[in-house]
Amino acid sequence: MKTIKKILCSALTGFVFSSGVFAGSVTLDWGLGSQSIPVPDEVADIINANKAAIEQALAANGATVGDVNNAAAEIIAAYNSLSSYGINVTNPIKTAKSGLNDFCDDIGDSLPNSQTQQNVWAEAWIGKILPLPHFGFGINTGVSRLDVSSLKDTANALGIGVDGLNDGVVFPTVTADFRVGGFVFPFDVGFTFCSIDTSKMGAFDRIFDPASIDFFTIGGDVRYALLEGGGITPKVSVGGGFYYTNGGVSVKDSRAAADLDFNSTTLFVSSQVSSKVLFLVPFAGARVLFSKTNVDWSIDADWSKIYTGQNAALLQKAQNWGLLPTKFSGSGDTSFVEGIRPQLYGGVGFNIFVVDLTFSLSYDFAAKIPAGALSLRFSL
Repeated sequence: MKTIKKILCSALTGFVFSSGVFAGSVTLDWGLGSQSIPVPDEVADIINANKAAIEQALAANGATVGDVNNAAAEIIAAYNSLSSYGINVTNPIKTAKSGLNDFCDDIGDSLPNSQTQQNVWAEAWIGKILPLPHFGFGINTGVSRLDVSSLKDTANALGIGVDGLNDGVVFPTVTADFRVGGFVFPFDVGFTFCSIDTSKMGAFDRIFDPASIDFFTIGGDVRYALLEGGGITPKVSVGGGFYYTNGGVSVKDSRAAADLDFNSTTLFVSSQVSSKVLFLVPFAGARVLFSKTNVDWSIDADWSKIYTGQNAALLQKAQNWGLLPTKFSGSGDTSFVEGIRPQLYGGVGFNIFVVDLTFSLSYDFAAKIPAGALSLRFSL
C-alpha cells in the first residue's frame, strides 16, 4: 500500500509540474529558516522579483519554515480550485495584468472617436459675426464603440462577475458646445466641454455594471471657408483643432478592483462640405486625427476573500508576507505618430428658424470603430 501511495504521489507531482501551472520553485532564506518551496509559476516569478522584501517581511513577522510551507501549500490548493471560484484560467495574475495592458490599447482606439463626436455642426461654416451675428450653442450626445473584452478578462481572473457585460459597449458623451463666426475673414471658432460619470447615469450604469467610466473633455477648433456658398451653392471649409480628455475606468467588487487612469490629447485637421436645401443641410467631411494617449492601471485584490474555500488565515499571511501579492500596476501609451487615424464623417442637419437638429455618423478606418452623435442647438 505504501508503495502504491508513493507511485500515486510521484505521478501526481509529475503531472502538476509538467502541466506548467505549478512549475515554479523558490528558495527563501530569512534568518529563521531556509526553505525551497513549490509554487505556481506566476507566483514564483513575482516572489523571485521581490525576494529581498519578502525575506525581510518573513523575518520581521517571525515566520517559521512550517508557516511558509503551510502558506505555500494553501496557495497551490487555491490554484488547484480556480474553476470552483469562477476563474477559468490557470494564471489569474498574469491574465489580469495582460488584460489591462490590452485594454490600454482599446482605450487608445476609442477615446479619439469619442472626442470627435463633439462639436459637429452641419454647416461647413456658420458665417461671420458682423454685420449680422452668426453664433450658436447647445447640447450634443454621442456614442462610439469601446471593446471591453480585455477588461472582462481581467475581471474574470479576479473573480469579479461580468457575465452581464457585453464585449463591446457604447462609450457615451454628453456635451455643451458653442460656435461663433469670425470677423473680416470667413472663419468660425468652436468650443466644447463634456463631463461623464456612468455610475451616476441609470441606463449606462446598468450597461456597464460592474464597470464604470468617468471623464471630462475640453476641445476647440477653427474652420476657414474656402467656398462661402449660399442658397444651394455648397460651403466648403478646412480646419483644425484639439481635444483633451482625462478620466478613468474601473471594474470592482468587494474583493478586488482594477482601475485605469487615462489622458488623451488629440490634434486634427479636417475638411467639410455642406449644402442647404430648404431646411435640410446634408454634409460630409474627412478628418485626420493625431492622438496621444497615456494610461496607468492598478490592481488591488484580496485573494483570501476571492478564494473563499481555502484557509483565509493562511492566505492572509501569504499576502502579508508578499508570497501572494495583492497589488500590481502598469501603464501603456501611444504617441502622436502611432495614433494617426483617418476618419470620414457625414450626416444631415435640420434648420427650423433658430433651432438646429444635427445627426452625424463617423467611421475610423484605422481602429474600425463606428460612432455617431445627435445635437440640438439654438443658432443665428
